[in-house]
Amino acid sequence: MNALLALAGAGWLTAAAAILLAAETLVLLLLRRPAGRPGLILPNAAAGLCLIGAVHAALAGWGAIWVLLFLALALPAHLLDLAFRLR
Repeated sequence: MNALLALAGAGWLTAAAAILLAAETLVLLLLRRPAGRPGLILPNAAAGLCLIGAVHAALAGWGAIWVLLFLALALPAHLLDLAFRLR
């Protein structure tokens, strides 16, 4: 358990999550290209990356301002994703 907490505190878990999200987004973009609207996954991925950034800032002890900044950046991306989904 201590090793997992050390990895989280060092930022390795959030970095791995961000890399995995970016790779998944790339694969989905490549697979969805013929479907006509491949870019709809981008707001969702942007919101996810911002949330991962907020978790990283919190775990790394960057301070509340960075956590709030990442959360504030996630909100417009999330709202854009919702707008695309509800259309």
